[in-house]
Amino acid sequence: MNPNIQNKDAFVKARVNSFLKQDVEEILNDLGLNISDAINLMFFQIKLCEGLPFDIKRPNALTQKTLEESQKGKNVKRFKKTKDLYDDLGI
Repeated sequence: MNPNIQNKDAFVKARVNSFLKQDVEEILNDLGLNISDAINLMFFQIKLCEGLPFDIKRPNALTQKTLEESQKGKNVKRFKKTKDLYDDLGI
């Protein structure tokens, strides 16, 4: 079955965070796309990959703990200069 891809006859309605939508629209505009174009591209990729075109994984226990601690400011290192960060990393 090869439907005519030019025939756009269905609507998709979704609720999203308005700030996220605004940020994404700016990025898409820079790419010469609009929200509808992006959704169509995503749908084509889902069809092509027969699933989402990227991995969705739940963080493991260590990653989850690290994220929670960093959001609370625990065990967070701050550097005034990039060189200091590189020195700390040993690079």
